[in-house]
Amino acid sequence: KGFLWPLMHYILPMSPQSAGRYDKVNWQGYLAANKRFADKVVEHLSPDYDFVWVHDYHLMLLPTFLRKRYNTVRCGYFLHCPFPSSEIFRTFPNRDLVLRGLLNADVVGFHTFDYARHFLSCTTRLLGLSHKTERGALAIDYYGRAVSVKICPTGVDVARLQEGIMWPDSVQRRQAYRRQFEGRKVFLGVDDFDVFKGIELKLQAFELLLSQHPELAERVVMVQVCNPARGESRELQEVQQEVFDIVERLNATYGAVDGRDKNSNGESGKVVELIARSTSLGERIALLSVAD
Repeated sequence: KGFLWPLMHYILPMSPQSAGRYDKVNWQGYLAANKRFADKVVEHLSPDYDFVWVHDYHLMLLPTFLRKRYNTVRCGYFLHCPFPSSEIFRTFPNRDLVLRGLLNADVVGFHTFDYARHFLSCTTRLLGLSHKTERGALAIDYYGRAVSVKICPTGVDVARLQEGIMWPDSVQRRQAYRRQFEGRKVFLGVDDFDVFKGIELKLQAFELLLSQHPELAERVVMVQVCNPARGESRELQEVQQEVFDIVERLNATYGAVDGRDKNSNGESGKVVELIARSTSLGERIALLSVAD
């Protein structure tokens, strides 16, 4: 998390004090974790019948460990985050092992074509491998095995969201939000509260909009949901504090004062409503259903 996650998002350490610097001890821990995971999978694996799906950057070496145990294992891998360009990925000292780890799967999936293209570029520039298109599918020839590269955009469970609109929790919250934001257009953002989502940049853009069109302050509100961060770092604390400062400044400058812009409940309106906590699916559905 401390090294691979920033690397995948194009963030490189710029000084000895920066978070995300490569550490041999951490790499050994990463190796050990993948091997231990492989040991547990092997306990339950029937290689002639089972198909193993491996998910995300935590287990990039797992296909290698499984392939060493069972050369004919059927294994797929899907990466849930970006894959960086070769110029960024080549800064990783153990880049070859990670690339070969993915290539030991039979299928490697990415969210977008750009991520797949970066992966293909890395295998060509760093490993000297070539790829081709077979029946409309991308494939890499790796030691006699054709490794398929798939673009698999993730979606949402539409039926579950439609069902959730009528959940009692969603209905109650939707009614409350409609009263709270009555007469205003609602801009909604739902993001993890980390350094990669650009929440502070979104708020700065909203601040610029209001500075150029202050009359909009009475007609719009931005609701920003910040899911709790999954880690801690100095950079994260700085970003979070910046977000809090911008929200406070925006509400102090453009929020309702002296009775101006009150809703039907008599509550003074804010131009930014920051929800920095865990939210239930019902609450998120309620927000989505009132957002413009």
